[in-house]
Amino acid sequence: MKILDKYLLVEFLKALFFILIAFIFIFVIVDLFDDLSKFIEKKVAIFDIFLFYLYQVPSIAILVFPVAVLLSLFFSLGMMAKHFEILALKANGISLYRIFLTYLLAGFAMSFIVILVNEIGVPYANEKVRDHKRTKINKLPPIDYRLQNNLKYLGENGYIYSIKTYDGRKKEIRRVSVLKFSEGNRLVRRIDAKIGIWKDDVWEFQDGYVRVFTDTLNQRVIRFKNREFPELKEKPADFSRRVKSLDEMKYSEVKGYVKKLRKTGKDPSKALVELYTKISFPFVTFIIIILGAPLSADTRRSGLAFGFALSLLISFIYWGGLQVSKAYGIKGNVPPALAAWVPNIIFLVIGLFLIIRIKK
Repeated sequence: MKILDKYLLVEFLKALFFILIAFIFIFVIVDLFDDLSKFIEKKVAIFDIFLFYLYQVPSIAILVFPVAVLLSLFFSLGMMAKHFEILALKANGISLYRIFLTYLLAGFAMSFIVILVNEIGVPYANEKVRDHKRTKINKLPPIDYRLQNNLKYLGENGYIYSIKTYDGRKKEIRRVSVLKFSEGNRLVRRIDAKIGIWKDDVWEFQDGYVRVFTDTLNQRVIRFKNREFPELKEKPADFSRRVKSLDEMKYSEVKGYVKKLRKTGKDPSKALVELYTKISFPFVTFIIIILGAPLSADTRRSGLAFGFALSLLISFIYWGGLQVSKAYGIKGNVPPALAAWVPNIIFLVIGLFLIIRIKK
């Protein structure tokens, strides 16, 4: 790494660190003042309040990271332009493209870091926030997912479970219905039973019946007193987990959920949009640098205040565009992959256009 690259990266990363800390601090302070009366009323310990916000740091950091990167770029390149450092570099035969290359490589690397944090750090931290809020803030007992009522579960191979009562300690399910769908979203089989018991790694249902549906909508009913169903692959431990929302799932979990939806013939558009967004959103860090670099290099004329305002405007436009694009993808008006990547593509095209037009 050359001395120039080190200098550019150090100045950029220093600005990024302080701006990111500032954003997190502002978010916490605003939220704290909003909930302070609730904390006092419930007599929450100061240390528990501290942990509550500490667990939220990864998700806050990921949320504000793109705008922090853009602001850091405006600040570091803007200060260089203001102090005529960019002019000096150009006078020594170093083009703006060479300067931008350092930031682009840094942005590309940071995109993978964001993916890693989003996959490992954020889900773990969000789970800690949820549990901490329930037990330490709201003073409620932990939820025991081994005892549940009215449980709905999307299983493997197109099976959907509807369970009135689930007891994970006894490994029993009561008043259970299991529906089997084909990939064409057609009901092909239904199992109903008063009780299901997990014995020898197999579900044994008691006092129920099996309905098999044909293409002509006729059905064949088979009653049983005791019957094993080895085709049901779900174990009691699967029902003992909290059902996560799409934004709480990791990439692999969303991918598995999409596969399950397709097995039942249900529309996976919403899950697919979320799946592709988990990749597209981290790369906005790289794309925002492509867009911001040529704008930042001319900050000497417009001023740092203008750069700050422009950074916020660009960020709001991106967020708004992403939400609109995702909505169209969920409704099926736009392919899910395109819906997740459209804002990135638009910003990339604009950024490349600005880079081409800038004077080297």
